[in-house]
Amino acid sequence: MNQLFFFLYILCVSLCFDFIAYLYVYISLSIYLSIYLSIYLSIYLSIYLSIYLSIYLSIYLSIYLSIYLSIYPSIYLSIYLSIYKGRGSTSEWLLNITHETELVGSLCEPFIDI
Repeated sequence: MNQLFFFLYILCVSLCFDFIAYLYVYISLSIYLSIYLSIYLSIYLSIYLSIYLSIYLSIYLSIYLSIYLSIYPSIYLSIYLSIYKGRGSTSEWLLNITHETELVGSLCEPFIDI
């Protein structure tokens, strides 16, 4: 009878210790993983996103701006010239522009050291 109580006592104590150890491991791992993952992810994502976004945005914006600044003015100028000035007077308008730039250049010549 004493052996049965002793066996039940050992079984109960070991089960309690196992349960407490299980809870300790579970809680410590959950806390450790939550803290570690939050710190790791915040650092990793901040560095990764800053590098990725800076590279991506610089490449994207340079390509976009180069296309926008090279194509848009020519399209706008061609539409403007075809609608506002008409087809016949486009060449005259361009000649006036070149003549005006030559006049401005000739006025600025005394101030320019060649």
